[in-house]
Amino acid sequence: MIISNQRYELAQKAHKDHWEKRWKGNRERQERTGEYRRYQADLLKKYVNFGPDSKILDVGCGLGGLINYLDQGERYGLDTLMNYFLQNFDMHKEVRWVEGRGENLPFPDDFFDVIISTNFIDHIQDPLKTLSEMRRAAKRQGFLFLTVDTFPWWVKPVKVFLESIGRGNWGHPYAFTRNEAKKIVGGTGFKIIKIFNESDNLKGVIGDNKEKDAIPFKSQNKITRIFEIKKQRGCGGLFRESLGVLLSRIFQEGRFYNKRHTVFIAIK
Repeated sequence: MIISNQRYELAQKAHKDHWEKRWKGNRERQERTGEYRRYQADLLKKYVNFGPDSKILDVGCGLGGLINYLDQGERYGLDTLMNYFLQNFDMHKEVRWVEGRGENLPFPDDFFDVIISTNFIDHIQDPLKTLSEMRRAAKRQGFLFLTVDTFPWWVKPVKVFLESIGRGNWGHPYAFTRNEAKKIVGGTGFKIIKIFNESDNLKGVIGDNKEKDAIPFKSQNKITRIFEIKKQRGCGGLFRESLGVLLSRIFQEGRFYNKRHTVFIAIK
């Protein structure tokens, strides 16, 4: 379960575009994310007793990651875009920021008491290797707090089709089922002690992740665009494009299925 280098680069570009276009200057989104992270921090504290000597790593922390909302311990945040973040955003002064990939964590074995990964393993190239690296870097009896979006099985072929016609959710190369995510976490040797879905009441806090269509279909240009597609691609191309519009609405807006923020609590 490894995506190509080309697909990974598309995900990285979407990752950077997200922070540049949807986070920078978006006060409402930042406040909503802060509310969500405070909820997660309170949840995490139910399972872990943090102390001043605790070593904590947030893998794929992005901006506004959970690591910013923990107030004890030696805290580290790792992201592939960290140098970009440090140059363009105000970062928490008490967190040690590191640029790197989850597949090759730049830390020694048995180093961290707690490893966090929120909404990350479906953005990367090799989820299984990344979880193996997390386990390597965790201390014996080290704690893993991982969240990932999970979907019904049929969402994956829809996603593949949408990408084939240029309408993919480029920041998320994967669409895991709950069982697939469980196999990735448990398959690396972590002992899963609890799995649950975050409350549906958090939907307004979590916010939406809808991507804009690759080809806008505003009411004033629908007819013109239909003729353009038919002329360029024929009836078959027009059918694929129309089906893509329909499926992208279903997939991105969550119609007819439930996307879950699934939480995995595990120990090494």
